[in-house]
Amino acid sequence: NLSLGQRMRADLGAALLHNPPVLYLDEPTIGLDLVVKDNIPVLCYGLRTDFKTEAFPGSARLLAIAHTLEEMKTICRCGSKGMFNLRMVNGEPVFEGEQIAIDGGDVVTYESVCAKCYYELLEKSKEKPKQYTKNKSSN
Repeated sequence: NLSLGQRMRADLGAALLHNPPVLYLDEPTIGLDLVVKDNIPVLCYGLRTDFKTEAFPGSARLLAIAHTLEEMKTICRCGSKGMFNLRMVNGEPVFEGEQIAIDGGDVVTYESVCAKCYYELLEKSKEKPKQYTKNKSSN
């Protein structure tokens, strides 16, 4: 019987056996000691925050333990630096709802926007009456 650490090391070795170009880890800190001891570089691509500007739990943990951070540059519709994720449902900006949206008949898209455009759209959405969509959990 192998200990948890030995099993994790064996699993990591098996995953690295064929020299994959990318290795996905399902837990952001499990095996962190192995990564540090064996000097394995860890790259993470993804979003820091959701459409309500709240951190995804996994993103928050990765940011907390990251050795270095590099940002992918995105451009807002106005030409400024995109910083926030804007959720659009059926072409309209949405600022409420579940963190993860599964398309249930509505057209759900995301757009990178600057802080100014994000908050302008947020204010405009407060002025409009609520519209009901096919999938009410998206709104």
